[in-house]
Amino acid sequence: MAKSASPLSSCFVFASAGSGKTKTLVDRYVKSLFFGIKSSEILCITFTNAAVFEMQSRISKLLENLYKNTNGFTETYLKQTIGLTQISDPDIKTAESLFFNFQDTIHNSKILTIHSFCQQLLTQFPFEAGICPNFEIIDKSDSLELIECGRKKILTSLANDEILLRDLTEVMSIYQFEDLVNLIQPQCSSFERFFDLHADLDEYRCILETRFSQFSQSKAVKSKEKFIRKTCLFLRIAKMIINEYKNIKVSKNVLDFADVLTKTEYLFTKSYAKDFVMSKICSKIKSIMIDEAQDLSDIQWRLISLFASDMFSDPHNDKTIFVVGDIKQSIYRFQGANYKLFSEFYQNCKDAFAKLGKQLQTVYLNTNYRSTPEILNYVDKVFDESLAKEAFDEEIISYKQHVPYRTEARGIVEIVQEDQPERMAKFVKDHMTNDTLILTRSRNTIAEQLVDELTKIGIEVATSDNKPLKEYRLIKDILAVADICIDNNNDYAVVTFLKSKYVFENPLTNKGLLPLCYNRTTSVFQNLRRLYPEKYVILREITGYYCENNLVEFFYDITTFIRCTSQKDKNMICSFLSEVKRFSNKFSDDISEFLKTFKKQNKQVSDNWFTSNKIRLSTIHGSKGLEAETVFLIDFKEEANKKKLTTVFIDDMFLVKHSQKEQFEEIKNIIEKEYIEEKKELIRLKYVALTRPKNYLYILKTF
Repeated sequence: MAKSASPLSSCFVFASAGSGKTKTLVDRYVKSLFFGIKSSEILCITFTNAAVFEMQSRISKLLENLYKNTNGFTETYLKQTIGLTQISDPDIKTAESLFFNFQDTIHNSKILTIHSFCQQLLTQFPFEAGICPNFEIIDKSDSLELIECGRKKILTSLANDEILLRDLTEVMSIYQFEDLVNLIQPQCSSFERFFDLHADLDEYRCILETRFSQFSQSKAVKSKEKFIRKTCLFLRIAKMIINEYKNIKVSKNVLDFADVLTKTEYLFTKSYAKDFVMSKICSKIKSIMIDEAQDLSDIQWRLISLFASDMFSDPHNDKTIFVVGDIKQSIYRFQGANYKLFSEFYQNCKDAFAKLGKQLQTVYLNTNYRSTPEILNYVDKVFDESLAKEAFDEEIISYKQHVPYRTEARGIVEIVQEDQPERMAKFVKDHMTNDTLILTRSRNTIAEQLVDELTKIGIEVATSDNKPLKEYRLIKDILAVADICIDNNNDYAVVTFLKSKYVFENPLTNKGLLPLCYNRTTSVFQNLRRLYPEKYVILREITGYYCENNLVEFFYDITTFIRCTSQKDKNMICSFLSEVKRFSNKFSDDISEFLKTFKKQNKQVSDNWFTSNKIRLSTIHGSKGLEAETVFLIDFKEEANKKKLTTVFIDDMFLVKHSQKEQFEEIKNIIEKEYIEEKKELIRLKYVALTRPKNYLYILKTF
């Protein structure tokens, strides 16, 4: 393990997977305490609340070991990690006293996420930030519900705007419009940032016209005009919805996660008290530590720069910054993370420190303590391609091959071509160990089929990362019943219900569904009465509980028919009923409204992850920080989906993608640029997946 840099020196640590990043951060923190920096003077920013808990726990445990000083641990640590060549009794006593000092002041420590730190600042300076005191922070599901309220209000008002409706129908179909409007919710913060930059949409139209003015051919001119018109019309509606959402938040005195950051930035840059706040907060911070730096967004980097600004302007300021990250593991672009910002901040710090005559250390941690040489050799071979190196931003930070610490350990890397889920399940069963992790790029059909096949042969699978509640099969089956109640001609809902293992001991298979669905002249519901009368009776009994305005009782009655086979099933039902009650209390008892809202929200829940005798299943995004003796990577494809790029936020611009036949060269280039960035992230996603296993890596590919 590389020694942490002196707390008197700022440092950037580029830590490859498995190189002991967390230990490096903990050592730096403890080293800072040893040299007299108080815990309240260290701003340690981590990426998640789980990481906060992990940091606090590991710091506390290390300090406890220093206090106990078993078998001369303290002296060894002071020599090997703190870097002392001569150790005195006062040094030993100082190290031993750190544990109780930390415990006594832990309530004042600043080990927290950037959102938590900003929330503390807003609570301390609400008036200066332009918000009312006693505000509440809403989570993502509440935020989506408020956006939906704003969307409904605006779209209802638009129904009477004949001119706008006419203009819309000239440039897009109703289906295109609905698809675009549905993008506003998941990209709300991006739209808010865009409208902060482009408050005047007429001015933005001029920007687009200027940008694409070089197209003089008749076909290109027509395409350009339609593209600009479509983009600006949609932005007009999006801005109305976003403004309504903002009004609702103000009326309820709530902030979403994006607001917490933007209001803090306003506090430090535009408020009447910005200088006072800056001096009061920043002067108390002696050390800034940043974890998972590659995952920070643009506004988060701007805030970090503000917190550290006095360090860049005053050569006599002794504040330091310690940044740890790995561009190779930057995989949260969909959340606003931009690996290039990490590189830019590093370069800016180097330039600023050079001008001030300050020292900035650069440390590369590429010794891997996790994986066997066979796995690491395979990883280095995979990423020895030019595109992969480009995905890691080679211009500033070069890709360094991994150095295996476990040189004597032997491992396996095997690539298997297999299409059939049942044979994949058998392969997993034959090669699994007591510590097994299955990784998938997304919750796709192949992953679900593999889980079903593993369950059939007696192998339980637990999921590690949070998953939208609405995506669990049990919840889908409950929602299908509600859909049938509203419309019994909803054939998809009826089929979903008939295939449910949670309702029937012997659910229908695809073969059993064939006579119900094939070449029919009536609905599946009507055919059910004739072909499967016993299942029809059960369906009629369940749907008999339907009452349009009795939301909670209706879903509670449905769940009494559910066959819970595990504690996980019971937990899913409890989580779902909690959402039902919450919606009923906050909004209405209308079942149709609940279904519309619930299907759009993204309420996250998780399985019982660390249950024994289970294989773990995780998306690669959810596997950051995880490891396992054996890893199966299934159905990983490195192609980005161009069809998903219906809208693009790029270079402070927003564009609505045109149809293929109407696109012109500049738009194609912009879409291609975005596509390449998505593909680069998939390469980094693959790096994260391949560096999770300790001993055995099996890559299962479909044909």
